[in-house]
Amino acid sequence: MKPTVSRPLWIALPVAVCAAAALFVGAPFLTAARFQEAALAGDFAAMEGLTDITALRADLHARMQARIIAAMHTDGELHHNPLAGLGLAIVPAMADRVVEAAATPRGLAVLVATGEAPKTPVEAAFPPPPAEREPVRRRAGYESWNTFRLTVRRTSAPEHRATRLVFTRNGTAWKLTRIEPPA
Repeated sequence: MKPTVSRPLWIALPVAVCAAAALFVGAPFLTAARFQEAALAGDFAAMEGLTDITALRADLHARMQARIIAAMHTDGELHHNPLAGLGLAIVPAMADRVVEAAATPRGLAVLVATGEAPKTPVEAAFPPPPAEREPVRRRAGYESWNTFRLTVRRTSAPEHRATRLVFTRNGTAWKLTRIEPPA
């Protein structure tokens, strides 16, 4: 006599596979939604759990330094200025200040709520009240299988002024690892 597979197993197996696939594909959307909810509610502990702060700070610091140095090199007047070397020497301190303001749960909450990153630690500590904020548009989507973006911008700002929060897959979990400021 040949063993047979029961009918409920044939139904349960495809359902389980579909549910696993939906969870795999939907996980970054759920993470981005949880991150937004935590940011808007001021739940900084939840935001920290969804953020790789070390990777975020390192990436943001490198981006800010590169942006400041590039701006200094493209300025024709600074190119021949003897004090330009001094300016390049303080670039890391300038980048540290931006990172200190933006790469904290409070700074990220301000970014999600207002559509702009705080420029100083004080601005991060005291965001405008909800009634005074301009509406913000948030959009989420895959960049690749292991990279997911949450794009944030004020509704009045053009698309090129959007900030992108990049989440990266680490095993089955997704964490914020990078911020791409507007160009």
